[in-house]
Amino acid sequence: MLRENMRSLNENTLEERSDADLIAQAQNGEREAFGELFRRHHAKAHGWARSLVRDTHTADDIVQEALIKAFLHLGTLMNAERFLPWLHRIVKNQAYDKLKSSQRELPFSILLPHDGGREEDANWRSIDRILYRLHKRNKLDSPDGDPAVRLVRNEWYETMLHLLQCLTKRERDIFESYFFEQLTPKEIAELFRTTTDNVYMVLSRSKKKITLERIRSDLNLYLSQRRLGEKMARQMLKKPRVLHWKSPVYWSHEPWTTAGFNLYGLLEATGKSELPVSTVLGLTGQSFRLNIVKETIHTAGATLYDWNRVIPSAMRNLGFSCSTVGGPSGQSFPRAAAAAPSGEALTEALAFIQSTLDQGHYVMSFDLTLPEFGIIYGYNDDRRELYVGDVNVSFHRKPEEDEGMPYERLGRMTTNTLFALSITGQEDLTQEEALAGAIRSITEHANGSEPAFENCANGLQAYEAWIAAFEGGAVDDAGNSYTTELVHDARKYAALFLRETANDWSGLEKAKISALLSEAASSYESCAQSFRELCRMFPFAGNRLPPNDRSNASAAIKLLREAKAAEEEGLTALQEIGVILSST
Repeated sequence: MLRENMRSLNENTLEERSDADLIAQAQNGEREAFGELFRRHHAKAHGWARSLVRDTHTADDIVQEALIKAFLHLGTLMNAERFLPWLHRIVKNQAYDKLKSSQRELPFSILLPHDGGREEDANWRSIDRILYRLHKRNKLDSPDGDPAVRLVRNEWYETMLHLLQCLTKRERDIFESYFFEQLTPKEIAELFRTTTDNVYMVLSRSKKKITLERIRSDLNLYLSQRRLGEKMARQMLKKPRVLHWKSPVYWSHEPWTTAGFNLYGLLEATGKSELPVSTVLGLTGQSFRLNIVKETIHTAGATLYDWNRVIPSAMRNLGFSCSTVGGPSGQSFPRAAAAAPSGEALTEALAFIQSTLDQGHYVMSFDLTLPEFGIIYGYNDDRRELYVGDVNVSFHRKPEEDEGMPYERLGRMTTNTLFALSITGQEDLTQEEALAGAIRSITEHANGSEPAFENCANGLQAYEAWIAAFEGGAVDDAGNSYTTELVHDARKYAALFLRETANDWSGLEKAKISALLSEAASSYESCAQSFRELCRMFPFAGNRLPPNDRSNASAAIKLLREAKAAEEEGLTALQEIGVILSST
């Protein structure tokens, strides 16, 4: 009984000791101490062996032999804090010896990454991909195996070694301990006498620094290729009027429907530059849109839709074809943390942007200064800058005031969203074709045919989701005010577009279509009036009422129901026009 109690006490004591204490005792000949080290790190050693040989039984043999060798040579370990890297090397060397002694060539499966993909097909320009693979597999020093795999693997390591030069010595030591030696953050913290939180912080900071260095490297290569190809080094188009104070006089306030206003800005470099902004917003359907985030009415709701599908389709109603690169980062809310674009994606987007500008056309992009749509109107390779503007930020700027954005910041701002759109073609449409296309876009959005992002609602369904948010009492104060102002602005332009089109209609069924357009205009004017009252309750700038107060919520719900009813009346008139146009 006494012996069992002493054994239990000894086991508990061993379990509480640090690796350094156990190593010191094992070096003095205490087998129990080494036994505890064996137990503590057996699973890790087996994982190392299994990652090399891909066979559990062979891995068991390797670990047993490696631990015997470690026990016999433990006295040669001068620094106890390097025990795990030292043991790792023994396991790795034992694995190679095992494979060689069995006179087997390294099977190709050993060289494959853990996700089953071929390394020679991997995108080594992606830092995340490189680090994932480095974390999964250490470099194989064996001369055996597929030469192509060894070549790509060596290229990866040479690339990483070059990139690691941007780190401080301490950052590099911690980084290599994690990705090359496969130590855990806890083990690294013990090794460097710091905290695990600090290790995570250093790893995160190092990864960002390496990623930026990779971006700079790709940019250097891209710009060198441009110089060799004798491409233009700079291009500066006239700043579009939407980006400075010399704007049309009927803009009595800063615009809210930024996608529509930026599309209007793109037209300045085309033969339709004199179209009224109301016509552009109307024919593209931007003044009829309603996108919200359910439950909270978050500010992001207005831009949560498939830009690559919706915007080019809408531009066809103006007679334009468009091309895009990139797109929204995910189709849900909240969005998963978007990875910043790779250097390859960045240079692809830059080539698209520069080619468009060289042809004399503007580029619409996203998150240039704010998480909103904006316009790119110039570039300078020598300064590595794009010249950009956001409708809201640039509204008060003078024409000669340019805002530069470093190339490497494209797609790496608030949302890490890389998107660019340009006009690539133009065709003439009849008045009937343009209006019929616009009505299709408007009704598809309103009736829910346009897919909504997860946790979001579009069109008429968005009204009900907005009402439910007020009833649930979780409405975001700023998001609600922002969305209210935006929809008020949009519906004012919708009513103006319909009224102007009714007055100017000279196509088929002139009297009937004009009357229906006027009827729809009146409905949207009523809708806009309801949102005007909501703006008075919840102004974006100034003192606003608490949206989740029960009495305020009840008043807001009443106004939203009125706005929805008015919009439904307007849509009925528009759908009737659509039937007439489709039958002629």
